[in-house]
Amino acid sequence: MTGPQRGPAGPASAGQPPGQPAAVGATPIKCVIWDIDNTLLDGVFLESASDGQPGWRLPPADPAMTAALAELADRGILHALASRNPPAAAGYAAQVTGQRFAAAECGWGQKTDAILRICAELGLAHDAVAFVDDEALDRAEVSFALPEITVLAPEEMTEALGWPAFRPPVITDEARGRAEAYLARQRRREEAEAFAGSRDDFLRYCLTRVEIGAASAADLPRLHELSVRTRQFNSAGQPVSEVALAGLIGSADHRVITVRLADRYGDDGLVGGARPAVRARGQRWRARPASPLRPSQPRLPATHAGQISRRPNSLTGSPTGRPGRPGLR
Repeated sequence: MTGPQRGPAGPASAGQPPGQPAAVGATPIKCVIWDIDNTLLDGVFLESASDGQPGWRLPPADPAMTAALAELADRGILHALASRNPPAAAGYAAQVTGQRFAAAECGWGQKTDAILRICAELGLAHDAVAFVDDEALDRAEVSFALPEITVLAPEEMTEALGWPAFRPPVITDEARGRAEAYLARQRRREEAEAFAGSRDDFLRYCLTRVEIGAASAADLPRLHELSVRTRQFNSAGQPVSEVALAGLIGSADHRVITVRLADRYGDDGLVGGARPAVRARGQRWRARPASPLRPSQPRLPATHAGQISRRPNSLTGSPTGRPGRPGLR
């Protein structure tokens, strides 16, 4: 089986970029999961690492894939690894490519199972994921078991960089730092598991800081990016353009509110926003304390026009299953 696939590949339709199948492109790709042997590396890790020779005999990084990694990372797209190799191969791949991987599954099971674990760990929908592997059998397995995932051979990646699914319409500093944000979340989770005190003690230890304020013109690209990248937690139901957001900021009938999040593990930056409507008698905000562990939570008026953030309640929502902290996007 050759060619890019989402499940059984179909012919490209009119208007699709050359070489791009019709199924690809409706949803932005948020993460690319890579094989290691003969994909990121120009050779096989174990065949070089197990012969007792010095480390310089290990295969080098593939130049084309290294360039693709860097380009996608600069666009805010995450990278992960799924490979039949020992865990040391993941560290070596990161070293020779110079890239950070948000998750790594190295073992001897099926690639499908590894991809499912990565999606669960990172909180990703299947249609927001691409998988790159040199082995046709592994590509076929993933294509049929997980039909929403975009499946590619390494030689197709250079062309795929030009597809709309791999080209976010807007790229912000938060997007470029997404890999670091996921790694910070991983450190937070590991320390939470090893923490000797109570959950409440750990939340205090995190020193979470939430800032709520009025949006400015400088926030427009990030707010637009959030509206484009989100679906499940976007109550507006559709992307909101920068032009529309600018109109709301300057409107007497609406307010645009931003939410920023940081703790001792990192600064997530602008993570959410809302656009409440202003009542004829004027808008009044009230804050009520939720607990001694969290900042006060603003109460949105019942007449709000719809939210534009990934998280309907950025202070308490927890798509990742971790109470008290929202998932990262």
